Amino acid sequence: MLRRFLQRRTGSTRNRKIYELCVNDVKPECFSLFLEHTSNFMHLRVKHSDLVGYWKVDIGDMNQTVELWEYESLQHRNDAAKDLAGDTAWHSSYISLMKPMLVKQSSSLLLWGDDIEGIKCDFPLITPSRCEETTPNGHYRLVEASLPRTLQSRNTYLNDVVANAVNRCSEENRNVELYGVWFSAFAGRYNNCFTLWRSDNPDDLLFGGVPDTSSTNKWVLDEDPHSFPSHGRLLHPCKFTRFYATWS
Repeated sequence: MLRRFLQRRTGSTRNRKIYELCVNDVKPECFSLFLEHTSNFMHLRVKHSDLVGYWKVDIGDMNQTVELWEYESLQHRNDAAKDLAGDTAWHSSYISLMKPMLVKQSSSLLLWGDDIEGIKCDFPLITPSRCEETTPNGHYRLVEASLPRTLQSRNTYLNDVVANAVNRCSEENRNVELYGVWFSAFAGRYNNCFTLWRSDNPDDLLFGGVPDTSSTNKWVLDEDPHSFPSHGRLLHPCKFTRFYATWS
């Protein structure tokens, strides 16, 4: 994802990593203050692990933020959590003020798609052109699909649903990039597929929902022949992301 993230994902000697997707539901009256407070003290949090991205939800679950963290292993994640628990500056400056603003928090453990045995897809999980990006600007769409716990269902979803969206965006010359594919496992929601898409033009993220070019000018909706339940969010990166995320 972008430069440093891509280099780590494609290096010949890389080890498989784990990711934690954290979702914060914030009290509506506290949302602006929550973002400001997080921006002011994120420098303390990133000392303990790598931030992939931090977004606020524009459309979907309102007054919500989504954050994605990368770890070398589950032990690394546990060590980071232990270090944070002992970081008095983090607790006194951030946690003590942030907690009263929350309605709830949740997290899921994710695995990068290409690190899972047996995953096969008809499109690359890494887009080389992402190397040209240097800041996480633009607009994002995060799609979460609930799949049966079988390898076949994972490959079917990638090749029949995600690949179809990738191809349509290319055929229709939409400025959309698939930034990542993860699967949840072990903790949190099980066997869900998370795909993260980006575009400079928010309307381009409505692939599978963009008006057809025919004379009727009607919307063309997503096709999922397997009826996998899914949930989508339209996201915008928080301003501080560019300073702390691993792609910058």
